[in-house]
Amino acid sequence: GPPVAAALDERTVQITIPPAERIAPAAFIADVLAAPINPALLRRPPKIIVNTRTGAIVVTGDVRIGPVAITHRDLRITTTVPPVEPTPANPLVETDTWASLGTDLRDGERARLEDLLNALRQLDVPVDDQIQILYMLEKSGQLQARIEVDG
Repeated sequence: GPPVAAALDERTVQITIPPAERIAPAAFIADVLAAPINPALLRRPPKIIVNTRTGAIVVTGDVRIGPVAITHRDLRITTTVPPVEPTPANPLVETDTWASLGTDLRDGERARLEDLLNALRQLDVPVDDQIQILYMLEKSGQLQARIEVDG
């Protein structure tokens, strides 16, 4: 039969109630409103919304980042390697002021921003510093999303 729905613009869909459903239009409308929508089908570009006042970071979609090396203020990544004859009381400690984030997947695939943010939280990196790192990733061109500031 004829189409039931037509997109008028990116936010508006016009629904035509089929003749068979016009007897109980409320039930048809309820079914339409209850229909699940897969956000991936909307093809909206991923974005990161940050609120510097509250420290909130919201990431929409699956945001990827390119290979980068990050250093920021007092951020330290420490690797403990036991010496040839290790002792729990005397391990060899190596400290770096940078950390790399990459992927062992196929060429062209990128690391997920979610993994970076989780790592920064585990390292107790303050949210304000996390936001600054996001800005630098965007500025470097390695962030596959745009940043919007809210508040």
